[in-house]
Amino acid sequence: MPDAEMGSVHMEKERTLMGDAPRLLTVVGPALAAAVGAQMLFPGVGSFTLRFHGLFIWAAVILVALAVPFWASAGFELVRAWRKKALATRGAFGLCRHPIFAAWIWFVLPVIAFLADSWYFLAVDAVFVAASIAGARREEAQLAEEFGDRYADYRSRTRSLVPFPRLRPVGLRRYLSGVSGVAATIVYVVLVTVFVAVPLVRQLGTNGAERAMVLPGDELAPSPEQSYTQAISIKAPPDRIWPWLVQVGYRRAGWYNVDAINRMAAPDYFIDGNGSSSRIHPELQGLKVGDSISIAPALSFELVSLEPERQFTMASSPAPGISESDPGYMKAVWSFYLLPSGQSTRLMVRYRTRMSGGFFQNFWIYFFNDIGGAMLQQPAMLYGVKVRAERM
Repeated sequence: MPDAEMGSVHMEKERTLMGDAPRLLTVVGPALAAAVGAQMLFPGVGSFTLRFHGLFIWAAVILVALAVPFWASAGFELVRAWRKKALATRGAFGLCRHPIFAAWIWFVLPVIAFLADSWYFLAVDAVFVAASIAGARREEAQLAEEFGDRYADYRSRTRSLVPFPRLRPVGLRRYLSGVSGVAATIVYVVLVTVFVAVPLVRQLGTNGAERAMVLPGDELAPSPEQSYTQAISIKAPPDRIWPWLVQVGYRRAGWYNVDAINRMAAPDYFIDGNGSSSRIHPELQGLKVGDSISIAPALSFELVSLEPERQFTMASSPAPGISESDPGYMKAVWSFYLLPSGQSTRLMVRYRTRMSGGFFQNFWIYFFNDIGGAMLQQPAMLYGVKVRAERM
């Protein structure tokens, strides 16, 4: 066979294996390049709200964790079926008919958007969806011609681009298989959250030097069982940030984060009605060592150190009569630190907990501190302070 003819056959096989992907690149490639350019030129315009930055990081980690086995399964099944000239219906192809396209739609482009903090890449995702629908139709016409009724049956019971089985009457065996698959996925997501996402979120916005810094209050909770340090850059000097920090708390100015969660602790949580204050309260500016700052009606911290326009640290006290070795012991230290950096200020927050309890107590403390605090409320507070100080 002449070399040119062999090359033509080889290219035809490669095109068949790759499906309609090369055609999609001609549509999505320019859109992706445009998104990258827009992100570089106008980063703030397409930005998500940093209020939920911790949740976006968690979502990106989970999507990557799900994408890896999904994409590996799709690639393996696709190559195996192509070599055997058979129809791929197992693994990722059992969840949707076009898993390669679905991986980009549900995993890759959203992860890029979350990590880049940019809506631009979600716009690319919309372009990719439109291109994938057209590409899927062309591929399915070819597959229907090649596999006939077998492909029609596969198509009737499998979604196109949504990697989720169709809900239909099933036998006991298929039901148990589905339940075990869902349970395994949940366990997998929990493990990835605990061992990958949470450690990343605990250091949100910080660099290695900041995490290694010794801050006031560290000595009050040495070798903590739980700890996180987070930071944000604010385009304002410390004297414009400080007034917002010293008025935080229950029945004070709130915490500038997700107010609906705080209202669950008490309907009268805020002194300014239904939410955190958007103004400076002169009567709350005289914070001093020994003062109490509450986060809920029955949960308060004592201010143990304060350096105006620089730092303040508050600590909780163990229950009366409880020593460090007793079950139920808990001491939390919460430090806020302002570090001028050029035309901006770094606002750093460190939370450390010493505790001695059983599994269930430690689990709930972990849930509230790491999931509720480090992942949700603390990043939201940093953003809330940033917005208020920069608008002053």
